[in-house]
Amino acid sequence: KPQIAIFTGKRVVGLDPHSGKELWEFVWKTSYDVNAADPIFMGNRFFISSGYGTGAAVAQVRNGNVKRLWRNKVMRSHFNNCVFWQGYLYGLSGESGTRAKLVCVDPATGDVKWQHRGIGFGSILIADDKLIILNESGNLFIADPNPEEYKELHQDRPVSGKCWTTPTVANSCLYIRNAKGKLTCFDLNP
Repeated sequence: KPQIAIFTGKRVVGLDPHSGKELWEFVWKTSYDVNAADPIFMGNRFFISSGYGTGAAVAQVRNGNVKRLWRNKVMRSHFNNCVFWQGYLYGLSGESGTRAKLVCVDPATGDVKWQHRGIGFGSILIADDKLIILNESGNLFIADPNPEEYKELHQDRPVSGKCWTTPTVANSCLYIRNAKGKLTCFDLNP
């Protein structure tokens, strides 16, 4: 049955798309009511992650009931989404004032498969079977989405300045905008 899921400052709520009727809720409180990353649905399970010491969880929705399957602090998404690819979650985890790390998590168990330091805060997306990570300083990392190890394929700095906007991919081009509004196109297939 189609549903709309909304992550608010205090909960994830499932709504009927036609009537707006609330179908279920999962309470998730975060300091300052900041739940910036969207939930990731995997069938009838969903993954959520928040910063400010909150952590992550996977819950299952069945017949309007929600059951938490696990919760831990291995992934703390401060302001951007994680990605789900071929059975694993990849995301930048960290708290304000600390360096973030790239983490691969098994959503079935919540176990960390690996973590890689040195990227910092930023955005992550998946395109052409590759992880594309842009950190807040404009450094671009392209990596193999492999749950066994972090394998960097390319690193570049196509733009300078603060980069908190998630890049967009279209026609093998990565569009990056910094905080000053400068838009840069980076060819993913040079």
